[in-house]
Amino acid sequence: MARTIVTISGRDGQLSARLDKAALVLPDMEEPHPMGFGPAALPLLDSAAHVEEYGSTLVQGLKQHPAIRQVLEQIFSAGPQQSHTLYFGIKAPDGQQVRWESLRDEGGRFVALDGRCNISRIAEEANTPEPGVRHFGPPLRILAFLSGSGLDATEEWSSLATAIDRAVTRGLPVKADIRIGQPALLQQAQVECAAGRHPNITVQAMPADSFELEQAITESQPHILHFFCHGKAEMGAAYLQLANQRDHAIAAPQGSISVPVDDLARLAELRNAWLVVLNCCEGARAGGQLDSMAYRMVSEAGLAAAIGMLEPVDVGEASRFCGVLYPELFNALDVALRLNPGAAPVTVDLSPAMSRPRRALRDMVGLAQANGRWTLPVMYLQEQPLQVFRPLAVFTEDDALLTRVRAKTIAGMLSNLPPNTPDEVRDRMLAMLDEAPVVPPTLRPDRWGAFGEGAGVGR
Repeated sequence: MARTIVTISGRDGQLSARLDKAALVLPDMEEPHPMGFGPAALPLLDSAAHVEEYGSTLVQGLKQHPAIRQVLEQIFSAGPQQSHTLYFGIKAPDGQQVRWESLRDEGGRFVALDGRCNISRIAEEANTPEPGVRHFGPPLRILAFLSGSGLDATEEWSSLATAIDRAVTRGLPVKADIRIGQPALLQQAQVECAAGRHPNITVQAMPADSFELEQAITESQPHILHFFCHGKAEMGAAYLQLANQRDHAIAAPQGSISVPVDDLARLAELRNAWLVVLNCCEGARAGGQLDSMAYRMVSEAGLAAAIGMLEPVDVGEASRFCGVLYPELFNALDVALRLNPGAAPVTVDLSPAMSRPRRALRDMVGLAQANGRWTLPVMYLQEQPLQVFRPLAVFTEDDALLTRVRAKTIAGMLSNLPPNTPDEVRDRMLAMLDEAPVVPPTLRPDRWGAFGEGAGVGR
């Protein structure tokens, strides 16, 4: 699948674009060109006509760059079997809130909806080392927290459970641990599981506090982490807000579990995760100098990908999105999940999984009333594609001891290097941990030899 990366910058309220990666090297592709407007000049997304105008305006602005014009014309004229992935690296102030997913071709079709052009966003890596190939030992582990004050998670539970059951029926090795806060729904889900309706799903009560929630993540080490809850941003920090059983019992206006996104990003057990889904209000919103939650989960935690919402969504929209997203994710991961031990690593592009869920959101209100709600879910990815490898050998206790010794040895070497040592040298030393028996990402130091909470702070 072809990949194109467009970088958006900004100055004095105006947007500029350049082409950083394309199938062909084109003249002056990396030279920024003004788009002719800023985010404030784009129309309000309050009607179908304005959504169409919005998407066309973005395309015309991008085409001010000759190289981008050439690439977009090729992408938009591609046939139905020639899927392309278009990534936006957004450096402009307020650029994260622009609906880049709304691009339209000259025929008036939204290219992100019909599968021709999968539109995602690149999140710059901050202090996380290059993750390299991610090692996979079945099953695919999913950990989900379904609970927010005033939110009924019944439909979310049903959508997620149905998608997992169907994946298991197809022969995919998927195992899920789902935590629920609503007492009645928790009881219902546990009864269903006890009756054998969901053989690969375990249902437990929502953790009592943020410490227990983080502990659940540490113990599970999920490949996919899913949240159905509220999100908030205040005082320069972003939080996920969840409700435990007591909160639901007393109808608390706010959940008592408040988890700073920065704390999540520091969890070493998430560094090998493939995806975090923030199916909650303001899950991808960026405000002022505060980067979006989804963006930060990729840039700071080193995740392969994260999905969030640009604006608050209601329960029906969130659950509809969930119900269509997971079958598409399992389709995208199919080859990786069936990978034979010792086979060559496979590259996985999760971007195509967003097309059908967006169409589902659009169809909830009908084409005539479509107001751009389908552009709210956004996917952030690392620039380097997700690569998955299934090791040939079984990891033994002797291997575990050896990997810990090797990790500590490399950490000591890294910590003793001069501060001005190039990152390339440090990364070559870290690459020694890829030799058999491979040291899992969760046991590795960062570029400066730090583990866990100390990782990423050395310079």
